[in-house]
Amino acid sequence: RHLESFSINAKGDQLSVTARGQVFSLKNWEGPTYRHGTVPAVRYRESDWMADQRLVVVSDDGGEERLEIFDVGASTPTFTMSGPEIGRVTELKAAPVGPYVAFANHRNELVLVDVDKKTFRTVDRSEHVHLEHFCWSPDGRMVAYRKTVDATSSFIKIYVLDEDRGYPVTKPFLNDFSPSFDPEGRYLY
Repeated sequence: RHLESFSINAKGDQLSVTARGQVFSLKNWEGPTYRHGTVPAVRYRESDWMADQRLVVVSDDGGEERLEIFDVGASTPTFTMSGPEIGRVTELKAAPVGPYVAFANHRNELVLVDVDKKTFRTVDRSEHVHLEHFCWSPDGRMVAYRKTVDATSSFIKIYVLDEDRGYPVTKPFLNDFSPSFDPEGRYLY
């Protein structure tokens, strides 16, 4: 009943679990369970596996939200990124390929982080609702997400990383949400 979130890595052999503000990772049937983070007073949330098998989490260490990246079995982060660009993270997903992490925040923004270059880029902003329900394409080139037009209608949009540009996929007549790519990345559901 205290489970907050969970994530399975790309190989399917490890699980990350966030419960009671702490992040743990474990293999399916072998080895120990690791607790990530060293300070019990810090709250961790929104953990996800990166393509290189590191774990990215949101932490409130230091009084403001920041992204932290942990190697498997490590209790201290190998990478930390903070600043006003982050805001209050409402959803976070790592790319299946490459060093990218996307997150939505309380300012209704979709933000892209390049972990290798340590840069933030605001991809889009909504005037009405959080830009949640987003997903990565299997090749890590695109992020599909829901963008609201008003209180009753929204549409699906795709942001292409190579082009640094977004494209509408559906029209804002209905309430479109929760896009998902097929495993080969040919279709968007």
